[in-house]
Amino acid sequence: MREMLRAAPHPACRPPSPRKRGEGICRHGFPHGIAAVEEDGSAYSHDGPGQDTGGRVVAIARSFIGTPYRHQGALKGVGCDCLGLVRGVWRELYGAEPEVPGAYAPDWAERAGEERLLAAAARHCGAALPVSALRPGDILIFRWRAGVAAKHAGIAAPDAHFIHAYEQAAVIESPLVPAWRRRIAGVFRFPEIS
Repeated sequence: MREMLRAAPHPACRPPSPRKRGEGICRHGFPHGIAAVEEDGSAYSHDGPGQDTGGRVVAIARSFIGTPYRHQGALKGVGCDCLGLVRGVWRELYGAEPEVPGAYAPDWAERAGEERLLAAAARHCGAALPVSALRPGDILIFRWRAGVAAKHAGIAAPDAHFIHAYEQAAVIESPLVPAWRRRIAGVFRFPEIS
């Protein structure tokens, strides 16, 4: 059984709708939709029976919020970049990473010109989905401008938000405003957990 260390609704979450007594309460006694962190630092969400992989992805990604930005990092609470956030979520979901990206410079996309981020996402998550199919827990790959390789990643969150490692800051949750949305180069879904 999981030991609760902290459990609180994310500030962007809406208050729960009125429920009948006992309805919408998880086995730990918390309302569904509350993200929690276990003693070992792994995250989970109280989304009730049949919780999909997307709900788990969002809960894990939110547990990284506040992790300092560190180029090539991928450790919760220690440091990560945008790719490191996706890698950290993958590790908590499935265990080992499917591949290690190797060293990369901050300007790797501009110098290489290859769509390495999109290609890696497709190798491990399948073909890109249309932006219209986007749902919480999906991986978002961003391209800063036409003609350059996509080089930023984040995780879609509910209520038109996304979680990402922001350079020179930390892992944060931001609104997916039109300026971000029009830069989406690919939407990918984590494989379902069996």
